[in-house]
Amino acid sequence: SSPDALADKTCGGTTGPSGVLQGTAEQEAEASDSQVASNAGPGPSELWNAMIHPLLNFTFTGAIWYQGEANAGDPKSYACRFPAMIADWRKKFSLPDLTFLFVLLAAYSQDYSEIRNAQTVALQLPRTGYASATDLGDPQSPYGSIHPRRKVEVGRRLALVA
Repeated sequence: SSPDALADKTCGGTTGPSGVLQGTAEQEAEASDSQVASNAGPGPSELWNAMIHPLLNFTFTGAIWYQGEANAGDPKSYACRFPAMIADWRKKFSLPDLTFLFVLLAAYSQDYSEIRNAQTVALQLPRTGYASATDLGDPQSPYGSIHPRRKVEVGRRLALVA
């Protein structure tokens, strides 16, 4: 039997999955210029280097991804980058059978249908699945409807998929 653990690596308000892909030097230089110009937050490898890379010596059986709101403006790019990130993590961690689950985003004041469609492109990869939070949007939440308070329900749905 192996030990059970949970590693929470969160960074609110960031765009992903580009921030958690390990970028090439050229991508980082290009992104660095555009990041400075737009003040858009972390570049291609910053979140990878700070949050994911330190886990490379760990072995785990699954990952949960709950992100995408900040990418709603560029669903075509997300549809490419999200599956690429999953494949990249499986390769870097030497875990080709890593189960990768994600949360289909909650309802919000803006239309998230395109980014939800972009999220589902990852289902073409083996051992991927999702739990829907589309019905959990919470307009009364003090954190905004994008952050539903019913997190336990999101977790329950992910457990059912796992």
